[in-house]
Amino acid sequence: MKNESKIGSPCVGVCVIDARVGSCYGCFRTPAEITVWPSAPDADKLAILAKLDERRDAAGMPRAGIDIANRGAGTAWLERPIDEDNFMSRGFYGGMLMWLGDLEAARRHLVEALAYAQKEDRASSWMHAFKVDLAWFAGEYDEVLSDGRRGLERAETHGSAFFQAVAARGLGLAHVIRGEFAQARDLLSRFEHRVREGEFAYQIEANYLAVQAEALAGLGDFAGAARLADAGIDSGRRCGTRVWELRAWITRLSLPAEVLTEQRLGSGIARMQELIAQSGADGFTPWIAEIRARRCNGRERTRWLEQARVGFERIGARGHAQRLAGALA
Repeated sequence: MKNESKIGSPCVGVCVIDARVGSCYGCFRTPAEITVWPSAPDADKLAILAKLDERRDAAGMPRAGIDIANRGAGTAWLERPIDEDNFMSRGFYGGMLMWLGDLEAARRHLVEALAYAQKEDRASSWMHAFKVDLAWFAGEYDEVLSDGRRGLERAETHGSAFFQAVAARGLGLAHVIRGEFAQARDLLSRFEHRVREGEFAYQIEANYLAVQAEALAGLGDFAGAARLADAGIDSGRRCGTRVWELRAWITRLSLPAEVLTEQRLGSGIARMQELIAQSGADGFTPWIAEIRARRCNGRERTRWLEQARVGFERIGARGHAQRLAGALA
């Protein structure tokens, strides 16, 4: 019987399998997903599209992820109430909006998707990890530890090795945010084998190493932090995970001058600007101004801090905007 599906194919005409991650360069489907697509029911197609959002996000192309989902399924998945078919896509959409610099909308989609997942007892560990990321972006930390813990509890009970690594990174970041650096270091060491090359969670290695580096920096091991952040940057470049490479650059360029030369600072800022232009991840832009301010004095420092404050306000990062307003007062 002919499939009368109204969901179009996500194929964009670039049909080459990336052997590193096992999916197509163009549409991000696996060979198995490409094979079953023509005869798959709509529910299965929507599930595949949700996975594409995740893979696009991990590859550092959040705007492309939104565009490809809209081409494949239209915009109904964004406009109708959250249900069984769209709660995962809406959660991933919230994550992508973080990188794009719309934190208010990101929070709304993520919180609503997580509420549905919890009510229906669906997979939600990665949504809790995303909420920790959202807290980091916004500078608002009230629920960060509870979200980190819930994410890891869910992942260890119901999740795969991939989602356990995602959740461990989320809880590790929560500990870093709270200044619990030794706890972050120890936790992340337990799961670090899950993000090594050849493992299922290798695509998040850059982000994982960035958080590990921040834990070491908090413990005063700046040389170790620089080494891990550099490894994260290299991993992001190898995997093409632009967003995670950006995250590693923020960690690297936030380290003190004793492990950060002016040349490294300049090349890092240039690379961040290039990655933001490529990916559309404008949510990272305010960090560049704050990083510049750390190496300046007097009026120049004030100018960069004010630019960072305005940038944080623009993306909805209220906590960071208020923190910098206090520094400028």
